[in-house]
Amino acid sequence: MGAPFTMTAAEALAELKFLCSPDTTPTLTDGELEAILGRVKAVDYEGRTIDHDDWEETYDLNLAAQRAWQMKAGKATALVNFSSDGERYDRESIHKHCLTMANEYARKRMANLNADPRSTKGLLPWQIANGPECY
Repeated sequence: MGAPFTMTAAEALAELKFLCSPDTTPTLTDGELEAILGRVKAVDYEGRTIDHDDWEETYDLNLAAQRAWQMKAGKATALVNFSSDGERYDRESIHKHCLTMANEYARKRMANLNADPRSTKGLLPWQIANGPECY
């Protein structure tokens, strides 16, 4: 998954589901995923921001996946380790895995941003306004 992609909200939701396994513990609802997508709308390939009348739906799916895995990690903090019928269930490893995945998508996103440091394509409007220290 590279730079932000132009796609419908339904397509972005389907892709995000593929990237973050929302049906595995800890689970994420469609509403949670849609809320994440609502916050990762990006500048389209023509440089139009989301408030422009001709903006084409564009989403930063690496950022969306990062946020989804962070949300899963947050939910995983409530899980506890336990033993049952002679087997040990290490719920802490779920939390660590979620953080590892969040960091992987953050790394992918930064690699794309660093490809051309002068480019603002795919950045969110507040990131453009506030400069590189915000991303």
